[in-house]
Amino acid sequence: MTRYEATALWLRLCDGTSWFNERGEERVTDPRKAKPRDPSDVPTVDDLMTRFADVDPESMSTGWMERMAAQKAAQDAAREREAKQERAEIQNSMAGMMSRLRTRTERRVSLPCYELDPMAHPDKGGSNLDATNACEASRAFRTCEWRHDALTCPRMRLGASHEATAARLRDSGVPAVLAARLLAATAGGRSDGRLVEPVRLESRPALLVAEAWLAGGGAEVPPYAPFTDRRPLLVMAGGDGREGKSLSAAWILAQRDGRWMTCSELAQTTMTKYDRDVYLSPETLVLDDVGAESLTEWVKGRVYDVISDRIGNGKRTIVTTNIVEKEVFTARYDERLSRRIAESGRWIKLGRWAA
Repeated sequence: MTRYEATALWLRLCDGTSWFNERGEERVTDPRKAKPRDPSDVPTVDDLMTRFADVDPESMSTGWMERMAAQKAAQDAAREREAKQERAEIQNSMAGMMSRLRTRTERRVSLPCYELDPMAHPDKGGSNLDATNACEASRAFRTCEWRHDALTCPRMRLGASHEATAARLRDSGVPAVLAARLLAATAGGRSDGRLVEPVRLESRPALLVAEAWLAGGGAEVPPYAPFTDRRPLLVMAGGDGREGKSLSAAWILAQRDGRWMTCSELAQTTMTKYDRDVYLSPETLVLDDVGAESLTEWVKGRVYDVISDRIGNGKRTIVTTNIVEKEVFTARYDERLSRRIAESGRWIKLGRWAA
């Protein structure tokens, strides 16, 4: 046995793939079950050369290779059986799924939606209020497989959208009176468990302005200049108090996650309790009734800082104020606001909403 062959045998003994029986014959272990040995427990290369000095290396190597080849063939056969079984399971699963889909498709046309109002069926994508309530009152609705699927059933889709809007209004802190009006105008609301027709919000100027500003470029609201680009700041001004500024600002929070705060809350925050991140972190911030608070130098600085910081970070900011003229507004807080509004905002002087 050469030193190269003895070294190869020593490595096999160390990694546990070979061992000697009581007759001193080498035996092979499955590599997956092999356990490495401490080299100090394995004969040295010199000891192995001495021990197998009279052994024909060719016969020893050939026997070992034959055993390893047989073992590899057995392992390959086992893996092939496992792969074949896995492919069969996948094919059976796919066949079962396709069978279930065909059955579901056939059942869809017999659901009460078609009988009560074909256009209210999920296949048509529509929903009629009377047909919806009639469907939910039917016995078949109790076992309808689509009624809990918000992605398929238009009734559930409306309900999920209504709940999402309610959650945004609640989490943002919109006043309850405004939130109730917006939810009443959102499809999917219920009364005594039945869907109710939403109360339509009139398309008055303040709401149209809010929609156009949120949509960004390309929107027009006469008589105001077109919204040709997206700007992070919107100031809605009106001195009458009946323009719908606050409701329109709340409508924006019903569409986008954010936070509602009044300027009076900001004014009541002391220097030690002021947290800049509270005003900067929301993606959308409504600062309501700016100008109605008691004015101090502290408030002046904070109003400018909040608006300027949010503009600099590209965050949506809606300001409502009873101060009609922009020059008076900027003079009250900071003359630099005039430039900030001109560069990154829209100043909209609203007229009174007709009753």
